[in-house]
Amino acid sequence: MQGEKGDKGDQGEQGLQGEKGDKGDRGEQGLQGEKGDKGDQGEQGFQGEKGDKGDDGRDAAHYGETHTVSFNVNGGTMPEGAETSVTVNYGDTLDLVIPEREHYIFTGWYTGVTVNDGKFTVITPVTKDITLVAIWQAEITYQITYVTNGGGYVAPTTHFDSDVITELPVTEKYDFVFGGWYVDEALTTPVSSNLSLTDDMVLYAKWLDAYYTVKFVTNADHELDNLSVKAGTSFDGFVSGEYAHHNFVGWYVDEALTEKLTFPVEVHSDITVYAKWEDIYYTLSFNTNGGSYLSSKTVKSGSSVLSTQITAPTKTNYAFVGWYKDEGLSQYVSFPFEVTGNVTFYAKWRYVDPYADYVKIYDSVQFQQISSDLGGKYVLMNDIDMEGASVMQFGNADKPFTGTLDGQGYTVTDFEVNMGATTNQYQGLFAQNNGSILNIKFTKVTRKGTYSSGTSYFGILAAVNNGTISGVLVNGTINVNVGNNVADYYMYCGEICGVNNGTISDCVTSGEVKTNGGYSGYISKYAGGVCGDNKGKIINCYCSSVLTDSTSGSYMYGGGICARNYGIIESAVFTGTVSGFTKHSSAISALQSGSYSETKCYSYSNVPGGTSVTVSYLNDYGFYAVTLGWSTSVWNLYNLDFLSGKYPTLR
Repeated sequence: MQGEKGDKGDQGEQGLQGEKGDKGDRGEQGLQGEKGDKGDQGEQGFQGEKGDKGDDGRDAAHYGETHTVSFNVNGGTMPEGAETSVTVNYGDTLDLVIPEREHYIFTGWYTGVTVNDGKFTVITPVTKDITLVAIWQAEITYQITYVTNGGGYVAPTTHFDSDVITELPVTEKYDFVFGGWYVDEALTTPVSSNLSLTDDMVLYAKWLDAYYTVKFVTNADHELDNLSVKAGTSFDGFVSGEYAHHNFVGWYVDEALTEKLTFPVEVHSDITVYAKWEDIYYTLSFNTNGGSYLSSKTVKSGSSVLSTQITAPTKTNYAFVGWYKDEGLSQYVSFPFEVTGNVTFYAKWRYVDPYADYVKIYDSVQFQQISSDLGGKYVLMNDIDMEGASVMQFGNADKPFTGTLDGQGYTVTDFEVNMGATTNQYQGLFAQNNGSILNIKFTKVTRKGTYSSGTSYFGILAAVNNGTISGVLVNGTINVNVGNNVADYYMYCGEICGVNNGTISDCVTSGEVKTNGGYSGYISKYAGGVCGDNKGKIINCYCSSVLTDSTSGSYMYGGGICARNYGIIESAVFTGTVSGFTKHSSAISALQSGSYSETKCYSYSNVPGGTSVTVSYLNDYGFYAVTLGWSTSVWNLYNLDFLSGKYPTLR
């Protein structure tokens, strides 16, 4: 007989198990005691202990027996915190967890690796150690095929039916912008933002015209708006705009302006182009209206030229008034002057009489009045023909000429210098020149002199020069006769002067120097084409004089330029003759004494001295202008023909 079932124990609070009911006495074999009351179920997650099981007549050998249940997830994963094996009492059941596996559906736990091995559920009792295997069913997959409509190839993609597709591949097409995927070939229906598949699908790419930006960096004082242009647009050029005082060179692709942009250009991307400019330069020319030459200036456009940046021209006998914009000299130039184009400035002059404080000489009478004021300033206003007049010497040994005589290139011709008493030791038109004798020509001049004792100085122009003689031509005859009984006599004679202590420059002599007499006593004669004795400077002189002496004495010196040189002779040419001087003759200087210098001295004569030159040299412009350095503003060096008597002349 079966015993009565025991009362069911009350369910304990969550996590606590009520006490088990008393276990009924075991009846004799074949009689089962009543089962104890079943304890109430605890809250989920905690299981109250089972009430004691009443004897049911089973084999008492399984009492207290436990078994291990292991879980093989078969490619899946257990939920977080779940055990991969548990231990349970014999005959107990399990609350089974559900494993996870991506893109698979869990079909249950089985006692083997196939569904044929039997499914294990929450009501299946555990009667032995067992391994449960998770059985899975793969999800369904679908394929998307992409038609790119000219874009880059996109490989088909495969998706599970559970996928929610939020991002699709992107492709590219040259000069187009990708406009998205569409579900129809006509491109009317775009793909939804969250795509789920229920079947294979074909998607179609849509393309939009691409627009690119052309950005301009003008490198100037203005800006240009960017251009938005359709891809592939071709340009033959870009507008540069205006930049004052600059010329546009072109557009460049680099900021350093080394690579020029070549047109036509098609736009296939965003680009930045850089403008290159060059400064504009204009020529500022000068018309000096007869004044000194001024070379033109290259001036940057927009520059302000100051008056101090332009050299004021000069013009003989004129004062510079200023610059004008027009040839008619009506538009005065104000400084600073902004240059905005090629321009010519015209010089305006005001005549200034350079000889306002000079005594102006027009005739022979006025010329001879120089002797009345030896410190005055005199200027010839025209050529003067003295018509064979006898002109008294200007000054004497105690009264030198200290003024200025400017001949302005005019000529005084045909006169004889009257020396008065023969005992005068200083014999010449000027007894002594301590002033300036400039730019004057003397032709057909004769000078005769005789002296009996002591030291004397003879010259057509001056007996002694202590000042400046420049730009002077002397063409005349000086004839000095020494008495036969003269003793201890020194005579210095030359066409320009007897003795030079000053400066003689740019002068020409072309007459005769004759010395005679003096047979007894101690006599020394020094005769030269320019001067007898030089203690100063003789520079840039041309002498074609004829020098002769007819006396048989022991100290007769004759030199084409000078008889004795203590000073400087430079860039001199002698083409005359020297004869009859018994001591020594030379084309340049017969005797050198003290600290003397002779540089670039040339001769073409019958006596040695200087560097010998040929006729071709004497006819050559370059010989005088370059080798000797003679100024063409002073000398006329063109159309020379030495053998025909066409020598260099003063202007």
